[in-house]
Amino acid sequence: MSVVSLLQLIPPTLVAIILSIACYFFYTRYVVPSRRLCSNLERIGNTIRSMSDGDESMRKTGVGHASPAA
Repeated sequence: MSVVSLLQLIPPTLVAIILSIACYFFYTRYVVPSRRLCSNLERIGNTIRSMSDGDESMRKTGVGHASPAA
């Protein structure tokens, strides 16, 4: 393999590396937190729906369960 053909492989390799890094950061900084947020919102919605069926004391204790976990 000549030096010229090896040099021609550098740009596509760099693009592939940069694209892989961008995909990794997208997944770790957007997809993972959005899934966590979605599950928290679903849990809060379920708690609020269950509170509407209960009595007053159940609603007051349910408010503590509706707050998201840290």
